[in-house]
Parts: sequence; structure tokens; C-alpha cells
Amino acid sequence: MRIKQSLYFLSIICLFLAPSVRAYQNAHFYRAALFSGEPRFQKNWLTSLDFFIGSGKTTTGRDFQGDTTGLLNIYGTHNMRIVGKGVPNKDLTNPIDINLTQLALLPPRDCFGNLSFSSRFKLRDGVLSVTQNIKHGLFLQGYIPFRTIELDCIEFCDLSPTNSVTPNVNEFEWQTFLNQFDAMLARYNINIDGFTKSGIGDICVFLGWAQNYDETEVLDYVDTTFKIGVLIPTADERDPDKAFDIPLGHDNHFGVPIVLDIAVGAYEWVTLGFHVDALLFLSKTRTIRMKTDLLQCGMIKLAKGCAKFDQGSLWNVGVYFKADHVVGGLSLVAGYTFSNKNSDTLCPENTCVFDPGIVNTDEMFKGWKMHTINFLGEYDFTRKDSRLGFRVGVFYNRQISGKRIFKTHMGGGSVGIDLTWVFD
Repeated sequence: MRIKQSLYFLSIICLFLAPSVRAYQNAHFYRAALFSGEPRFQKNWLTSLDFFIGSGKTTTGRDFQGDTTGLLNIYGTHNMRIVGKGVPNKDLTNPIDINLTQLALLPPRDCFGNLSFSSRFKLRDGVLSVTQNIKHGLFLQGYIPFRTIELDCIEFCDLSPTNSVTPNVNEFEWQTFLNQFDAMLARYNINIDGFTKSGIGDICVFLGWAQNYDETEVLDYVDTTFKIGVLIPTADERDPDKAFDIPLGHDNHFGVPIVLDIAVGAYEWVTLGFHVDALLFLSKTRTIRMKTDLLQCGMIKLAKGCAKFDQGSLWNVGVYFKADHVVGGLSLVAGYTFSNKNSDTLCPENTCVFDPGIVNTDEMFKGWKMHTINFLGEYDFTRKDSRLGFRVGVFYNRQISGKRIFKTHMGGGSVGIDLTWVFD
């Protein structure tokens, strides 16, 4: 914990020392994807410090069909009728467990026994990046993300039918469940309260290679950058006892990011760019809440156990158009980013309680998709042949479509410094 706090405060200090949006940034389901950045400039001993900070908020998300829904229903509404079905070690002398058992015996109907949860989500997101060129196009790069996540105003609505056909909202077992809902959550050690958390995300360190090729008669240049690195899980892990918890990083998994950027320039002001990256995760064994019945859905689950967690890979593809230095040092960028997170796979240790075929049908472990439009304006104050350069920028990222994601658009600003070292 002290290490994470130290790294967080270090990033804040670096902001004030010298902190555009040229930083690599992992995609997350809870906010629009950021602009991917451009190929690295091939110049010996060039040092770049870049910092961006943005924010966004929302009360809606997109479900597994891509339809707009409440934030906490992106995996479906919460089927409480069978939330206790298959849960081990129930005490049938306990009124709560008796009610859970009786409720599960009622026949299914429409949305009977389903709760819809609403909430408000706020995010402040920042990244500090440091890039150091060496020679022959080789460079080292590091990213320190930090963020504040806030989830509040959590409420639920009963979706049970209100007409006279049974079962309906007036069923004795259902009303009993609602009356002792808080007691049931406490019995199974589940917290559904809102929260605010701040801290460091997952740090990334890269080794990269850049090439700037301008010996061409048709185009101005062709720039390429390839880099590979390691994602260090410096952020927190999702708390299985907090139903709506959101980790600051990638749920405490080590990862291997691979990035390729290509850009071509023409007419001395037009740049077309292409970006692709992949983030491959290492598996780990952890304690997690899992489904015990095929029809259970939503974020609230009563049973908890150990499982080998294979997190699905994450990849992004982006294209962009840049009007480079169209007025003085002003450059404008418009781009598109597609982000895709593959499904997770769980292998429970206790397969008598947790059937892998049931556990892995959980919408929470399915992949997500996101389509984002990126806009960026940046002004470069660097003078020709100067060893010191300064940049400022603004950006807006608008999410336009996707599945199993929060509908959070992001806006913010950036600053950057470039310094070329000269060695005799």
C-alpha cells in the first residue's frame, strides 16, 4: 500500500515539475478510448515529458446488445428470484436462507424478482509519460496513469409485474425478500454502497524502435514505431465483497502490451496514421464471486470461491487524419478508435459448487466493445533547431457505440516538453 501511495504522489510531483496526448493508454470499459498517439520521432537522445488529464461523467451505459441502459445494468438486470439457488452452506433454520429457498421455487415470469440498479459515475483520469531516445531509433518509455473514480446515487427499482397474474410484485416471498434485503446482503458480506477511490493505475514500461523515412518522391515521409513492454499491476484488485467495485487498473493482472504505429505525410501538412495495439494478460488464481445457477445475472452474487482467472486480451485499432501545423504551430487531429476486450475464462477449484459451464456464462466475464471518435488540437511552440520544445493541447473523445460499457465521454487538456541532449 505504501508503494502505491508513493508512486501516486510521485506522479503528482512530476506534474508540477514538468508535465500531449501522445501517451499510450490502456482502454477501459468505463470511459471512451483515448487518442492512440503518433509514431515516435527518431532523434538521438531526445527526451519527452508528456502529461494529460481529462474527466467525464455519466449515468448510462450500453448492455450486451448495445442498447442504452442504467450504469449498473450493463450485464443485465439483477435476477434476485434465484440469487440464492445453488449457493452452498445455506442454513435452513435461518429466516433469510429460508426465504431465498422459497423464492427460488416460484415460477419465472417476465421480470418477476428482477431489480434494476441506477447510479452516477464520475472519472478524473491522467497519465504522465516519460520517453527517452537512445540511438539508432531505440527508445525507452514509461507511463504512470492515475485516476479518481466515483460511483454514487445508487438506487434500485423493482421490475416485478404489477397486474393480478401470479407471480407478481405482491407475492409474500418477494415482499419478504425486499424487506430483509439489507439483512441478506449483510449475511453474505456484500456491500452495494457507492464509493470514491483515488490512486495509481497500472504502470507500463516499453522498449521501442522508431524509424522516420523521408527519402521518397511521392510522400513527404513514412514513420513507423514498434514497441513491446510490460504492464505492472500497481493498481488495486476488484473487491469481491463490493458488488459494484471498479478497479483502477486491470484487476491486478500482469500484462504484455505490444504496439505498432504507422504514419504517412503528404503535401507538407497532411498526415494519415494507423495504430494497433494488443495487451495480453497473465492468468492468476484469486477469490471471486461466481454464478451457481444458469439464470443468475447481474453484479450481485452470493457464492464466493477460488478460481484460476484467465483475463481476455485487450486490443485497439485506430486511424486518424492530422492537419499538421496549419496555422503557425497549430495542429488538428480527427480519428477513430475501436477497442475490443475478449471474454475472461474461469476455472473454479470447487467444481462441485461452481460448474464451469455455468460460471463462464456470466455476462460480467464476457468481452466488451467500444467505438470512439477522437478530436485533438495541439499547439507546438518549438522553434526550428531549438533543443527545447513546449506543447499544449486539448482533446475530446466521444463514445458512439459499444457493448457492456459505460457511456462516458472524455474531455481534457495536455502539456508536453521535448528536450534534446548534446554530448561531445
